[in-house]
Amino acid sequence: MAVDVNHDMLQVLHKHRVSKAGICPVRAPAEGLPLRPHSADWVTTFNAVHHMDLRGFLRSAAEVLKPGGKLFIYTRTPEQNAQSVWGRLFPGFADKETRLHSEAALRQAVKSTDGLEFKSTRTFRYERTATPEQLREQAENAHYSTFSLYGREEFAEALPIFLRRLSDPLVRWCDENLLLICERRPSTHT
Repeated sequence: MAVDVNHDMLQVLHKHRVSKAGICPVRAPAEGLPLRPHSADWVTTFNAVHHMDLRGFLRSAAEVLKPGGKLFIYTRTPEQNAQSVWGRLFPGFADKETRLHSEAALRQAVKSTDGLEFKSTRTFRYERTATPEQLREQAENAHYSTFSLYGREEFAEALPIFLRRLSDPLVRWCDENLLLICERRPSTHT
């Protein structure tokens, strides 16, 4: 089941014919996962937890996971965001993106959620390359939701500064993301 509150995101699934792969798109908020209690083996969120009410999502995940079920949160921290090509070179990008959670904040939120237990983290590093033109297209097409936080004029002023800061015809950088792995503790109720 692929759950999203955004109808357009679910339409992308239809476009890519994931229903043939057995994935059922369901429109619902992450803070109220539409599953029976203790029915899921795992729950995952991929680069989306910053769009949710974190505590509400964690409570919902804890409710639907079977004892021993896993919760996987794949995200970017503010520190990782600041080190990306966008955070380093696009004016205001790292400062505007205030929705991301630090690893410490994620761990604390899990720790304070009844039924969930933090297990481990893993950092993923991806070597990236792109031409300035490809990066311009990504920015103009709001490849990252952070670009929606810019006003029209502000974005129009920032983009040429970003492009001037790209000194090579092939830009190279490293992106990092964090995977937080949690587990549903066994119920203490009989």
